[in-house]
Amino acid sequence: MLNPGYAALHGASSHNLVAGGVTSPRKTPSGMSPLTFMQGMRAAHARLDAYAQNPYPLSPSETPTHTSCPRCSYFTMATLPEIRADVTRYFGASKQLWLTEYGYQTNPPDSLLGVSYARQAQYLGDAALRVWRQRGVTVLIQFLVRDEPAVGGWQSGLYTVGGAAKPAAHAFSLPLAQLSRRGARVSLFGMVRPGAGLRPYALQVKTGRAWRTVATGRTASNGAFSRSIAAPRGAQVRLWSGALGYAGTTLKLP
Repeated sequence: MLNPGYAALHGASSHNLVAGGVTSPRKTPSGMSPLTFMQGMRAAHARLDAYAQNPYPLSPSETPTHTSCPRCSYFTMATLPEIRADVTRYFGASKQLWLTEYGYQTNPPDSLLGVSYARQAQYLGDAALRVWRQRGVTVLIQFLVRDEPAVGGWQSGLYTVGGAAKPAAHAFSLPLAQLSRRGARVSLFGMVRPGAGLRPYALQVKTGRAWRTVATGRTASNGAFSRSIAAPRGAQVRLWSGALGYAGTTLKLP
């Protein structure tokens, strides 16, 4: 199915891009591991422009940078460098990596598999930074926009089933994460989305009960920026967009 589809779509337009794979993070009860599937695609001479992977976390304790099972062959956001390395190994360095479904379920309503609203929002910023750092990743799709009605389904939405915005809704538009710290100065990564071209932003630090703007600027054409500011450990910082009319979630600096 993939190879004829690839040929037909490229025959229709040279601008079309075709992804193959769309594998789960681990072996499914009725399937195979993502690595085994990838190896099989290679053996079958799969034609593709990008490899697609759904890098969901496998437990509430997993973060975008730390896997819940270091010895397991899982394809999650926490193992993103390994996924990229395998794509290069089996399909070539020029092939893009698309992360086609990603999200954190929340508690409430899922008390078994969900994380808190605040943690979901934080992880969206951390994941955006991880993808920005990883060369060759060109797509990251949030799943879902809105929670499914049944708790047995997916509760990873930016909005509740009733339509109320979770903190993650603003965190998705204005992700913010710490890059590094040197003494009293901290380097931050952020994005302003949606938008096009250079987008204005402001970094604000909370002083008492008020927010104070400590830096302003414009993003790169892709909407991302990195910026160093003076802020002590434990300070609260947020990213503000005048164009969007709101701030992202508050980041407490370690």
